[in-house]
Amino acid sequence: MMAEQLQPNLPELIHTTRDLATATAEDLPDLIQGERLLKAAQDFTKGTQQHLETNRLWIEYGYTLGRVLLEMEKNKGHATKKCSNTMLPHSPTLSDMGIHKMAASRWQQIARSIADEIVQAYVEEQHQKKEPATQAALLRMVANSQNEIIRRGNAEMPGGRYSVIYADPPWSYGDDRKGLSSYGGAGTHYPTMSIDELCQLPVHQLAAENSVLFLWTTSPLLESSFEVINAWGFNYKTSFVWDKEKHNFGHYNSVRHEFLLVCTRGSYTPLAQDRKLHDSVVSIPKTDKHSEKPEEFRQIIDQIYPDGPKIELFARREVAGWKSWGNEIAQP
Repeated sequence: MMAEQLQPNLPELIHTTRDLATATAEDLPDLIQGERLLKAAQDFTKGTQQHLETNRLWIEYGYTLGRVLLEMEKNKGHATKKCSNTMLPHSPTLSDMGIHKMAASRWQQIARSIADEIVQAYVEEQHQKKEPATQAALLRMVANSQNEIIRRGNAEMPGGRYSVIYADPPWSYGDDRKGLSSYGGAGTHYPTMSIDELCQLPVHQLAAENSVLFLWTTSPLLESSFEVINAWGFNYKTSFVWDKEKHNFGHYNSVRHEFLLVCTRGSYTPLAQDRKLHDSVVSIPKTDKHSEKPEEFRQIIDQIYPDGPKIELFARREVAGWKSWGNEIAQP
């Protein structure tokens, strides 16, 4: 849509008296339209007195959109059906309603992690400087706050010793480097950690004298992952390869696989009796959720090591028979 087509809609948005704090799922179409119009409007209000106010409203609409989407998820989609009756038939997707899934995900991250008053204070500070607030800056605040939660959580890791440790670290890829932002790098989906930060985690304190580590990593970070393995007190043994059957952007090739590295501490070779020998290459289509790993790999681990206490680090949910640790689990 051209800027000229959007401009007539601005007065209604900019002079709105509506209290966004009371917005609910029924208001989702209006929130999506407002966020979209205001984002585009910032381009043609640059250099005018209207620009900072347009920017302020865009942040307010985006933050409210994220809050409403989170509430809808919490209500298990009941509100979505109510909303869809006023918008489009047959349960419209976010894309149907005019917002990209990535944009919706980013606003949800911001609304989940940063209090409204902190967002308002940041916007006000920027406006005092005569500079617009940015979504990128808010996402950096999310990453910093959640990394601090992870660091504080180091002292709150579960006690005890575990025979099996399964970890999918939030590797940092330097997602702010030129040319990658449009691909939605890891840093736009969750707070990442540097190699040094990962090495400092006291995982060695969780490992039994004889134990195994299953560590997810990717081709760009394969070499660096061995620093983490050694810092945690393990030695590399072998690997599984997840063939995701779908291609991903890469600098040198189209990357469609990830590695699950198998590392041991002490002597912890699986018992051969009645044990299935799994293929090292496992082909399972990836899902739309960034970095989500197939549950089949946990099942493989359970089959290889049916006994002994198990823990998953950087877990996204709790699983029966496993201890779980991760900042996403700690969130309401």
